[in-house]
Amino acid sequence: RDEYEALYDYEAVIKQFPGSEEFQTAVIREMEIGQRYLDGMRRKLWGLLRIEPARRLGEELMIRVQERVPGSRLSEDAAISLAEHYYKTRRLDLAGEMYDIFLKTYPNSDYAKTAMLGQIYANVAGFKGPAYDAAGLVEAELLLDDFVERYPADALKDGVVEGLATRIDESRGRQMLES
Repeated sequence: RDEYEALYDYEAVIKQFPGSEEFQTAVIREMEIGQRYLDGMRRKLWGLLRIEPARRLGEELMIRVQERVPGSRLSEDAAISLAEHYYKTRRLDLAGEMYDIFLKTYPNSDYAKTAMLGQIYANVAGFKGPAYDAAGLVEAELLLDDFVERYPADALKDGVVEGLATRIDESRGRQMLES
């Protein structure tokens, strides 16, 4: 019940026994703890109360998982989880960057479609208004065209892509009118 202390043991196994069967188990458990921290679980302070925020530690653990087992399904899960965390916590620049890294690293992943849409949403949501730079909107428009080209059936379904295209066009129009 003291996940933070357990991290020391998992780190020892990972660093001292990288060829063992327990290496994979330790990485999986670190990822599980990292996910809990990303979801808002706090670290114990003085071994008693869960007071101290641990999201940064959760982010670090997800990055370590990706470094330790590159190209694996576990690494994929850690990458998409970290990108979604950045998006949920409104760190849109980091979310867009993480989605981009994910798509370059795992272009044929089951999560590729989700990552493409996440990257588009992050760019659109990052637009601050007509008085600001519209580079994110231009990138979102290009990404949306790429999404429609790669996934035409999904682009027509639910009208999500049509709605996004309309929002991008309207935002760019407002920005052009302002400037």
